Amino acid sequence: MKKLIMDEFAEFECIGGKCPDTCCAGWKVTIDPDSNKRYQDLEGTFGDELRKSIKTDDKGNIYFEMQKDGRCPFLDEENLCRVYKNIGPEAMCNTCQNYPRVAYQAGDILFATISISCPEAGRMILGREDKQQYAFDEDKVKIVSDTEDWDKFNEAIRAYTTIHDILQERDFFVRERLTAMIIYAYQMQELIDNKEPTAPLVQLFSDVDQYAPVIAQILTGKRAIAEKIRFVRIYVNALLKTARIPALVNEFYQVLDYLSNASDNTDELWQNAFLTFDENVSETEQEQLLVYFLFRHFMEKYKGRSIWEGVLFILMFYSAYRCLTVFHYMSERKFPEFEWRILMIARMSRQFEHADGVWEAVYDNMRENGMAQPGFLLNLIN
Repeated sequence: MKKLIMDEFAEFECIGGKCPDTCCAGWKVTIDPDSNKRYQDLEGTFGDELRKSIKTDDKGNIYFEMQKDGRCPFLDEENLCRVYKNIGPEAMCNTCQNYPRVAYQAGDILFATISISCPEAGRMILGREDKQQYAFDEDKVKIVSDTEDWDKFNEAIRAYTTIHDILQERDFFVRERLTAMIIYAYQMQELIDNKEPTAPLVQLFSDVDQYAPVIAQILTGKRAIAEKIRFVRIYVNALLKTARIPALVNEFYQVLDYLSNASDNTDELWQNAFLTFDENVSETEQEQLLVYFLFRHFMEKYKGRSIWEGVLFILMFYSAYRCLTVFHYMSERKFPEFEWRILMIARMSRQFEHADGVWEAVYDNMRENGMAQPGFLLNLIN
């Protein structure tokens, strides 16, 4: 088994009560069987308190029932875990011990990283200046299904590697890299669907000098504002279907309200706002977010998502982060600082990455409205 581990996986340390947005609220905390047995056997008043908060859903999943305000019943006023404080770190369930670390297997590779739904994880990843680094390891343990579709896996891993190189090509602006990614992924998907050879396209996009003229032909200097507003309406409405984080939901309602009442905003004002984004958000911050999403999600779902859909997943989150940052600036007339952006990304991630059905709802709406085509996407990232 090969292991590809993002540096931050080993470097992460929880900052506990100093965190601006606790991970112990807003979602279900699943309890593994061993931890549940420990809690069931624990004597004393704290054991009684634990058992009162443990529930089982229709699928047999065991979890802590959150309080009415969405907080874990064992989260104290200092945002510290009372399980940790009362019976030790080893007594915490696997969910709480491992988060925000996350790992998944694709083919014969284990991908390991940390989730940006944790603000500290987001700060570590998006604040990084050098290119993302990975530790590589390999052992003799075989945990690969005998029914693995290796042709599909190799197809996906080649696409992953090519897109990874494109996103970290710092001779280009991020918008240029995204243009190259869109063109590559769309043409690759067409070749795969038509059962045509893909090697020439892979070779083209493995050489910067060859695909640079393609970018220059397509990317224009004009920013398409209408497409961005249409996209955000669809994205926000899909997220509102899973109202799991009240603070974020309220902010999204404010975005929709602002868009409905900002009829006097001209294209020139919007253009200047996106220029302000370019001036205030570094290329490296944007790059790190894109590379994270590629590493975290592209190969995880390669069996059920096409290469084109995998790229759409990345573009959706990136575009929402960019547009919502700009909309906040337009409404407040003050550009949000890095810490605000990290917190917004963490809350968006909890909805988009962790809530069932959100990606599908956004994707279905985009497809139905003709927004999942390269022409629209090229305008969206422009």
